Amino acid sequence: MNNALKKFLWVVLLVFMLACFANLQAATSDRTAEAATTGGIALDENSYVKYLSKYSTSAKPNKTIPVDATSGYTFDAAGTDAEVVVGEFDGKTGILLPEEGTVSYNITVSETGLYNLKIEYYAILDYQGVTISRSAAIDRGLLIDDKSPFTEANNFILHRLWEDKFNVTKARIEGKNDIKPSQIEKPVWQERVVQDMNGYYDEPYYFYLTAGTHKISFVANREPVVIRSFAFGQFVNIKSYAQVKESYASKGLSSKSESFLAIEGEDATSKTSPTLAPVEDNSSSRLSPYRRFKVSYNTIGGYNWRIVGDAITWTVPEGTEEGLYALTFKVKQNFTRGMFSTRTLYINGEIPFEEMKTIEFPYRNDWQNVTLGTKDEPYLFHLKAGDEITLEVSSGRYAELIRQIDQLIADLNLLYREIVMITSVSPSPTLDYLLASRIDGLYERIESAKNVLNSVIKGVESIAGRGENIGPLERMLVLLKRFDRGEREITRGLSTFKQNISSLGTWTTSMKEQPLSIDLVYLHGTDVKLPRAKSNIFERIWRGIILFFGSFFVDQSLTSSVDGTGPTITVWISSGRDQANILRQLIDETFTPDKGINVDLKLVNAGVLLPATVSGNGPDVSLGVGEETPVNWGVRNAMYDLSTFADYDDVAQRFYPSALLPLSFEGAVYGLPEQQNFLVMFYRKDILEEIGVTSLPKTWDDVINLIPILQQKNLEFYLPNVSGGLNPILYALIRQNDGKLYTDDNRESALMETKARDAFIQFTKFYADYKFVQNASFINRFRTGEMPIGISYYTEYNTLSVFAPEIRGLWGFAPIPGTVIGYDETNQSIIDNSTTSSVSAAVMLKATKHPNESWEFLKWWTSKDTQIRYGRELEAIIGAAARYPTANVEALANLPWPTSDYKVLRAQMEKSNGVPVVVGSYIIGRYIDNAFRAVINDKANPNDSLYINVLKINKELARKRKEFGLE
Repeated sequence: MNNALKKFLWVVLLVFMLACFANLQAATSDRTAEAATTGGIALDENSYVKYLSKYSTSAKPNKTIPVDATSGYTFDAAGTDAEVVVGEFDGKTGILLPEEGTVSYNITVSETGLYNLKIEYYAILDYQGVTISRSAAIDRGLLIDDKSPFTEANNFILHRLWEDKFNVTKARIEGKNDIKPSQIEKPVWQERVVQDMNGYYDEPYYFYLTAGTHKISFVANREPVVIRSFAFGQFVNIKSYAQVKESYASKGLSSKSESFLAIEGEDATSKTSPTLAPVEDNSSSRLSPYRRFKVSYNTIGGYNWRIVGDAITWTVPEGTEEGLYALTFKVKQNFTRGMFSTRTLYINGEIPFEEMKTIEFPYRNDWQNVTLGTKDEPYLFHLKAGDEITLEVSSGRYAELIRQIDQLIADLNLLYREIVMITSVSPSPTLDYLLASRIDGLYERIESAKNVLNSVIKGVESIAGRGENIGPLERMLVLLKRFDRGEREITRGLSTFKQNISSLGTWTTSMKEQPLSIDLVYLHGTDVKLPRAKSNIFERIWRGIILFFGSFFVDQSLTSSVDGTGPTITVWISSGRDQANILRQLIDETFTPDKGINVDLKLVNAGVLLPATVSGNGPDVSLGVGEETPVNWGVRNAMYDLSTFADYDDVAQRFYPSALLPLSFEGAVYGLPEQQNFLVMFYRKDILEEIGVTSLPKTWDDVINLIPILQQKNLEFYLPNVSGGLNPILYALIRQNDGKLYTDDNRESALMETKARDAFIQFTKFYADYKFVQNASFINRFRTGEMPIGISYYTEYNTLSVFAPEIRGLWGFAPIPGTVIGYDETNQSIIDNSTTSSVSAAVMLKATKHPNESWEFLKWWTSKDTQIRYGRELEAIIGAAARYPTANVEALANLPWPTSDYKVLRAQMEKSNGVPVVVGSYIIGRYIDNAFRAVINDKANPNDSLYINVLKINKELARKRKEFGLE
């Protein structure tokens, strides 16, 4: 009987399992079918794709609606004192629009349809002798009838133009290294059709306008600009080459079949970015020019020429006969293996024919000649002396694929956050979270993502073939297929899912980048045989032999190109080769010619300074020194007291007192600040909006009130934590409470005084009571949304701007939360949001034999003009990721920050507090951290833990003061 019952139960169980499996299969089929019908991911409802799709059947009227920008306008200053000015600028009348506010015009449209927008503008630098620009790209937003037509219209770029300070080819001296020309602005009137700045679309934007009157507004996001006029119309109707070729005969143009003209790539007349300076290349003996063992800036472009929209222009030389020429570019594209670098060609600002919208330069490890044309014949271009030939970076055939993956990243990030809000970042392997019922359309969204990945993979393969470039796409696709098996696979693969999303972000960044080097531009006839671009094997072998033996005898150090009449000082820098080259250039251009002082600049490892100084072989000046070194060496009589110079007080006005504090001790100042970094609060606008947070925390009480909202969604607030050192948040709390670190003329710790002790207790509560994470990669978690708000140093802005493109426009930063210290006459809280700062310093060694000359160098180096030049040159070479955090207050105001961001930085910098360095101060961070760990790990009483460690701090401070004879 028991056996029969068992058999019966097994049969019932088997039937039940088969039924469940059948239902699961049906559900999966339904999900697959539904996802297939949706065709992809959920697009931003306000995206340009949706906008264009909505009006795809609309006409494109062959009409132009011109608007004179200098009249009929209204201006909203947005609560600032900004004003517009109508006047003459470089020979034309225009309206000067400040970097804040909104200017509006009323226009009349006679026919409903889609129109492009063209703007005639002047990228102004100075007004009435005053510099008003930070030399950043001009950023504006467009409103139609007070509404943004689509998300991308909130930001469009109007490029500035740059040129070399001098022609490097003409300035070249045989037997000497080339001097790299600085990039200077070239303010000229330009026309630009408004278009996408991310490389998603290969045509300018279309705007839908109905017949009637409309209000057109330009919203300032960054930089002032002068506008003369703008117009709506059709500006992208381009003929095919066949049509253009037919017109040549009617114009009486003939081919210059025997003509040959070479333009050096580095002789560009203008570029849209200061990063596009001439580049040194010594990779081939076929380069023009090629000089062994001498620095030659003989090419242009390279890795710096990769950002969509960046353009380089060359001018056809005087004396060139008008006619039809073939165009060949001697290029090297060895950056993106298996891919094309894409460019768009313009002649005098216009695309000559349809085929020039997308020019593909294939990958090759050596130099190659690329003639524009088909396999059967080269294209012919109508050119004459003075014409401008421009190549602009574009995404070409990759544009739509990149756009789809960027949108997919946004969708997958949202899905990841929805999962994490239920499971946390570390799901239990045994719990059933019912994800399918708690997340709307979970499996449908996964299926849609798979469809998109499959489509993009096929698209990439059709362009470049199957290769390593589809690796991140395939890894995500494999993972999503695993997710289809059920919830357990999702929770088990959650961390991999997060990593793969980041990999997709890296993939889109690399795909958007289209680097290309150019050595020569050839204008030539169809019968001309071009010089060989690639070195043959014998040339390569001979070049290698020469370079090998020459390396034993040729000095490749940072030698100066100019000679001064005064003495020579030795300056050490440890930051990097690019930074050292920029400094060498600035010294040769401005310091040595002006002061007559020679500088022996050396790039050294930072750790070499101590043994070199002890042995008597140190420099006169050292740059980039950590903030604790100057005072610690100064009390040992190894650093020069800069306050002894008569004009020190004038120099000190360049910086906030917070920047000088760590470099000063008992009236002496042992260094000048170079860089100053400080804490700000970063936040994700999109995520805070999702969870219903409508205002940012202004006080620490606001932070505590925010924590339950975040933790309910398994999200976190980030505070930096320093193991073994003084926590910057703790010091900010101490200063906000009007506490201090030291008392009795730096003899004892002040941490047991009420204000500082209360700040310590408050700090420990963040971790003991509210369970803040002690260690985390804030940038990565901020990027994925796990930490949608947190506090970190403001230089993280650079990292996020460059390496997290998928969240561009979705985040911002603000001053850190503060402490209420009182109330004003209207009973409004007075909040002290002081922050913690750190600096690096430029110092003079006490052993210098040239103190006056070294002081002149320090003054020059930390001056406004030098810091601006250095910051801009550094960003020009390395990019926005290297934006320089100068300590010079006026210099910071002239670096290319967006207006709103600079206001936050300036306000927070004014509230910054440096950490004082005293004899024995190294011990305070160590013992404060011990006190903190005891509270968190051992559940010690914070008051008792702090008291015990303060006794140890005071003992060490007394010992060190006695050692240095300060008692």
